[in-house]
This record gives sequence, C-alpha cells and structure tokens, in this order.
Amino acid sequence: MHKLDDLKTGDIGMTHDKGFLPKSIRYFMNMYAKKFYGKKLDRYYNHTFIILRKRDGIYIIESRGKGMEGTIITEKFSNDYIKNNILFARPSINFNKIERANIIDTIFKLSMRAIRYQFSNFIFWVIYIITKGNINLLRNSKVDRAFCFELSIHIWNKVRGSFRFNPPTTSTVDIQLDNRIIKFTIDSI
Repeated sequence: MHKLDDLKTGDIGMTHDKGFLPKSIRYFMNMYAKKFYGKKLDRYYNHTFIILRKRDGIYIIESRGKGMEGTIITEKFSNDYIKNNILFARPSINFNKIERANIIDTIFKLSMRAIRYQFSNFIFWVIYIITKGNINLLRNSKVDRAFCFELSIHIWNKVRGSFRFNPPTTSTVDIQLDNRIIKFTIDSI
C-alpha cells in the first residue's frame, strides 16, 4: 500500500484522462506498445508529470499548453482521481539525496528558461509510431520546447544518465515496460 505522503521528489506520475485528445494519445500508445514491443497493456496513459516535494506540499511539475507549470497535487486532482487515474513510477534504485537535490536544481533551471509546450509533437509521434521509428521528426534538443513525457524523462536523464531513454521518443509505455522502474498507485491519501 502506498500513501500520498510516500511520494518522493523525482517520482513520475502518469495520468489516464477523459476527453478526445487524451483518448487519441492512448490510442497511439496502444499502437506504440504493439509495434515497438509486441505487447498489449492493461491500461495506457496520456500525460506525465514529475513530483517535487517542498515544505508546503507535494507539487507536480508538468509541461502543459502554457509551458512548464507547478501545482500542489491535491489542488489539481481529487483524492479519487489520484487513486484511480494515476500510475506512479520511480527507479528501482531510488534517487539518493544528491540526485534529488539535482532534480530540484534541474527543475529550477528549466523554470528559468520559459519552456514552451511542443504542440507539434503529437503529430510527430503519430508519424514515428506508424512508421515504427523509421521517420523521426522528434528532435533531440536542449528542451526549449517540451511535451509532458519529454520533460519528465529529461529531468531523470539530467540526474541519472543511465536511463536508456531518449526524451523526445520516450512514452508512458516505455516507462510501464521498463523493469528498472517500480510502478505503483496511491491507495490512501
């Protein structure tokens, strides 16, 4: 059993949201799992954020339409939503104190850069998935624009470069299927 208070700086949250765009993203995540891994998952996720613990609360840091945003998790999501619609992930070898401090530093530095959301990546992802990676328009740059999956993985990679992930081409499916990552849900708030 995991409680909300068990979340640590650096944990990634993956959400399963309602609406046309989230359903479209999950449709392509299903296609991605089949084409790249030959697998079908029980559930697909359409958005990610990274956890930042501060004295005044547990924040989610995410890439949204307006760019990089931070919000206290319980102000953004209801308790039921947290329990039923978010899968959390953390490395099986936890981040140490220095790595957590580097996560905080990376988030701070990224917040100073006015990162904008990468709207075109949804179309680029569709092309990447349909062609099984043969056409890759997803850039590998210095995160001046980022979509949610990319921002979360970029932060992990800045701290621990041993992840095989290339941020622009990483999805929730990659996180779900990586055996070096522990996945868990919150059972009590």
